[in-house]
Amino acid sequence: MSRQSKFRESLCAVLTFLLTGICFATQLSADPWQRLGPDGGQVISMTAAADGTVYLGTPDGHVFAFAARGSHWELRGRAGGRLDGVVQSLIVDPGDPNRLYAGIWYLDPSAGGGVFQTSDGGRTWQPAGLAGEAVRALRQSATDPRILVAGTRNGVFRTIDRGSHWQRISPAENIELRNVDSVAIDPKNPSVIYSGTYHLPWKTTDAGRSWFAIHSGMIDDSDVMSLQIDRDDLATVFASACSGIYRSSDGGSSWTKLQGIPYSSRRTQQILQDSEVSRRWYAATTEGLWISNDGGETWSRVTPRDWVVNAMASVPRPGGSRIFIGTENLGALVSDDAGKTFYSANVGFSHRVVASMAADPKAPGHILVQLAGSPRLLLETRDAGKNWSVLPGALPTGEVEQLFGTSDGWWAALRNGGALRYDSRLRRWTALRFASRVPRAKTSGRVAPPRVLRVVDGDTQVYIATTDGVWTTGSGPAILRPFEHNRLFDSVDDFSLGPETCALLKKRITCAGKDAKAWEVLPPPRDVDSFSWIKSIRDGPGDSLYLGTDKGVFRWNGAMPAAWHLVQSGLPALPSRPPVVSGKLLGVAATNGGFYVSGDGGKTWMRIDMPAETGAIVNLYEDGEGGFEVASRSEGVLRWSPAAQ
Repeated sequence: MSRQSKFRESLCAVLTFLLTGICFATQLSADPWQRLGPDGGQVISMTAAADGTVYLGTPDGHVFAFAARGSHWELRGRAGGRLDGVVQSLIVDPGDPNRLYAGIWYLDPSAGGGVFQTSDGGRTWQPAGLAGEAVRALRQSATDPRILVAGTRNGVFRTIDRGSHWQRISPAENIELRNVDSVAIDPKNPSVIYSGTYHLPWKTTDAGRSWFAIHSGMIDDSDVMSLQIDRDDLATVFASACSGIYRSSDGGSSWTKLQGIPYSSRRTQQILQDSEVSRRWYAATTEGLWISNDGGETWSRVTPRDWVVNAMASVPRPGGSRIFIGTENLGALVSDDAGKTFYSANVGFSHRVVASMAADPKAPGHILVQLAGSPRLLLETRDAGKNWSVLPGALPTGEVEQLFGTSDGWWAALRNGGALRYDSRLRRWTALRFASRVPRAKTSGRVAPPRVLRVVDGDTQVYIATTDGVWTTGSGPAILRPFEHNRLFDSVDDFSLGPETCALLKKRITCAGKDAKAWEVLPPPRDVDSFSWIKSIRDGPGDSLYLGTDKGVFRWNGAMPAAWHLVQSGLPALPSRPPVVSGKLLGVAATNGGFYVSGDGGKTWMRIDMPAETGAIVNLYEDGEGGFEVASRSEGVLRWSPAAQ
């Protein structure tokens, strides 16, 4: 059975479980997940295969591919399996364009990292040694592809059998030969290896039996981030460091600091030789891409200064090399004229880090997102991701904690307190005013607005849970008034409307009828340390009260003494985001990166995300068609739909 047939069979089983018990007779979509964008994202590493395919690695283990005659990126797979695996190095076997190696380090320092390999162009990955080592650099011998060299936090390692066995070749007792950021292997003699550390560069000519420092002419305490040997003159070596770019003409015995790149651009992430013109070199810096056409003697910047370039790849082609660059926020860009002009090449590469997302409750597909690293820039789509545009009117100074879609338009909660409302007619943000509960004559000085923790749409007004109780918009959209029963509350983490109106406080849960007149404190679940959300959900003929805790999701059954019971049957006992109802489905995003759906009122659950979509979910909304819109910390905006084609 083919991979596609197995997938469709599995999808059919999931939908059968979730929906009606009968698999759709019509043909199901091969992939229920759709990437809505925005296109682009953070690129960590790049490499080019002999057949012209370009690969890129991301900060969460994903590897994308751009075919030689292609027009878009394809998500191939996840190297390392974990959500925090940074693909720091990617290399392609010179004799097999489908065999790749990835050097990985994990954001969790205790997990380290390792080397992983694939033989099918990145679709499936297997460990290739150095488990537990934070791999920061990886190179393969050009003359003997069985030999690979890796640089880690603990030193330099070498394999002569494609990763089946590794040996440390740097002295364990030498504290200077640790924290390796770069390595290079002589193209003719694999026993000659260069290593760049946090401090200075080193070299061995006998495969690691002996090492000697090679830093004459280099400023002391230079973090050597990239090493590159001139393919036409093996004695010429380039090194990029925090103190600048250096060139050696004698195999590293002495170095000359090259002029031309300003000191402010000293963070040169990578240096690369053009695949066709040997005298042309590229420098990827934190202040744009720089090019030298004379072997490093002079340099010029060819991109805007605010482009942070992390990685590069050069692909030979008729008429000159094609240059790919991978950036911090703009994704991938391409030049076909030696860097004179660049154009975006992000079709298929939607890997944005979404800081916050809001959905319009009155118009499915109308979405607003804030991207990490762009605190004042918001992107909006009105057609479920087909087209994105910048929302006119930048946010005022002040860090946004959360975006909300309300019946009163877009709102933004500020991290230091207060909230903003977007005026679509004037195309600008204005501050929401919290009406004082204390007569003006009794106040002295300016009272700081409370922090907004949750916004809930009601039938006729919006409710705002804050660090100073609950507020409403009942008297007008620009002025927030204290909720009638605000005296019952202090700091309210969440507020839920339904047959039971409930407020979630740090230490207690209090609920009343829909008229919110008779309030009572509900006993918490046993052995629970903290609450995160409370929500009244229609999960069958009636509504049920759900509670999110550090020990999982609980449902209230109203019977004492076991009033709360843990929701299981496929749903893990983990913290989660508030659940969302979409049509007949109930969706929950857990902190393990998983997305779980129930089609039988919360009795049984199925995890529906796959490795390509797994990631920390920032926000979750119904899509108006029985599916869900998902904002991912690493995957951008996604849509999951169970509908048949």
